This record gives sequence, structure tokens and C-alpha cells, in this order.
Amino acid sequence: GMQIDQQPGATHIYLQAAITEALQEYGLQEIRPVKTPSDKAITLKDSPTQAEPSFHSRYRSMTGSLTYIAMKGRPDISHATSMVSRYNSNPDQTHQDAVNRIFAYLKGTIDYGTCYSDNTKLLEGFVDSDFSGCPDTSRSTTGWIFMLGGAPISWQSQRQGSISHS
Repeated sequence: GMQIDQQPGATHIYLQAAITEALQEYGLQEIRPVKTPSDKAITLKDSPTQAEPSFHSRYRSMTGSLTYIAMKGRPDISHATSMVSRYNSNPDQTHQDAVNRIFAYLKGTIDYGTCYSDNTKLLEGFVDSDFSGCPDTSRSTTGWIFMLGGAPISWQSQRQGSISHS
């Protein structure tokens, strides 16, 4: 599902085939594209009810596909994918809607890829975090990305341990 296009001075990585395959597998070929992978107005929380086994299984499969796509060359969905994956143990329809939104974003950006340029050897790093951003546990989320040649080479977004208030 990965296409690599090498040209003088740059290497491009695309995941059009993997995204198309995932959209087909989950019956989302006709989903309307959106401009962002997540909606800031929606806060995901633990579900008060237990998910049906088939719903649960499909949800985990979909988040696994998104994780694969994110790790193979689409770090732009990493944070949104991390957020929905937190609820793999017991998702509900709100979580499923968030997963579908990520797929809608991928459909609209299917031709996006990662470009590693030979023009710059500059190593850049960026870090950000929130404070007690998780509504369920009050844990913070920290993320970082390192870029070389204008493209990501390493990134991570993770929820930190519980914060002690004194």
C-alpha cells in the first residue's frame, strides 16, 4: 500500500493504495471529505455502556488501519488516531464518528504524502503538551516530532501519568 517516488533531490512516499483499500474494506468509499482529521468541538469520553462485540471488533480494526497509515507516512493523522485508539476497549458511536471523520479526511487528502528533500540537512524538533487534557483521567498529552530534510522522521503522541495536585 506504499508508493515511493524517487526523483533527483527528493523522495516522496504516498499511501493512496492503502487508504483506498481501507475505505473499501469499511464501506466508506462515498464518505464526504473533510478538511481536518478531528473536530475540536468534540471531546471524547469513556462510554457508559458496553459495546456490542461486532461493533467493538470493527472499531479496533478501523483504528488499527489508521495506525498503520499514520506510521507508514501520514503523521498528520497521528494525534487524531491516538485519541480514538484510547477507546479501543469500549467504544461508542461518538468514538466511531471520530474514526469515520479521520477516514473522511484521508479521502480528501488521498494524494498527500511525505517528501524527503536532499536540499536541506537541517534537523528540526517540535514538542507540545496540554495540561490535564483527558476528561476521563485528567492526564496530560505530550507530543513531539523530529524532521529532517523538511519531512518527519520520528514522532509520538502519548498520554502521561496521573498528575498529582497539591
